Amino acid sequence: MRSQTCNLELSKILLTAGMLAVLSASVPIMMTDEVLAVPDKFGIEELYPTADNSPVWFLNNEDPEDDENFLMTSHRHIKLHEEDSGVFRLDAETGTQKHGVRIHADSPDDEWKNVEMTGYFKLEDGDDEFTIIARQGPTYNDDGGCGAYGYYGMLSADGDAFFKKKLFHHGGYSDRTAVEENVVDDLEDRWVGIKLVVYDLNDDEVELELWVDDGDEENNWKKATEYVDDGDWEVSGSDCDRSDDDIIEDGTRGGFRVDDSEFEFKDLSIREIEGDDQEAVDEEDDE
Repeated sequence: MRSQTCNLELSKILLTAGMLAVLSASVPIMMTDEVLAVPDKFGIEELYPTADNSPVWFLNNEDPEDDENFLMTSHRHIKLHEEDSGVFRLDAETGTQKHGVRIHADSPDDEWKNVEMTGYFKLEDGDDEFTIIARQGPTYNDDGGCGAYGYYGMLSADGDAFFKKKLFHHGGYSDRTAVEENVVDDLEDRWVGIKLVVYDLNDDEVELELWVDDGDEENNWKKATEYVDDGDWEVSGSDCDRSDDDIIEDGTRGGFRVDDSEFEFKDLSIREIEGDDQEAVDEEDDE
């Protein structure tokens, strides 16, 4: 009798396992915008795989300015302060809101194209935006400002996410695009992670994604907003022999910008990633 009971229980277990296997093969998995990925050298998850033999850049935590690819520009002289190991502070209240501080990272291979850009920021005082710039041009003022362009991923002090496109200096911006309000709470006095991902699609369009980690390196990355530049995204005016809806094909710099604020930052990085309509690692749609 005991043997028959054990055999019956075993049959039930095997039947249940078989049913689960059939269901797992036939029923689509529920999908979300949360991701699981491998960590970079700072322990920050990489949403997209790094392209083979392609440039990468990480902030030099020992001395950021001891890096030939690192550059800071501002309206007035500004000094970088080390607050803690790998944590740095800047006071961007150096002029008007149009003249804050820009942190640049030149590509080791002279070109950034399909990129995942990451940074953590803490707003101490101010009400502007944290901005990450992909496919950025090599200069602001040379050649009449024609070398100043890029795709801007922006997170406001109030927690709104959006994009802009810039095609030349002294103007040349689009309106706020793909605005998502209150994706996180007010940013003051707390760390938030921001990623801007930009890559080409198969049909010559460009995908832009802005991701946020609403916490101190907890890697809870969620997509805040996204947009596709399909050649119909116009900026204000036209100059520099470019149409006002020109698609930016590549750049030489990546940028991190904050205006009219006091803030801390850490764990900045730029990686060239695989493009051509890739999906984030383990990212799945919630359809």
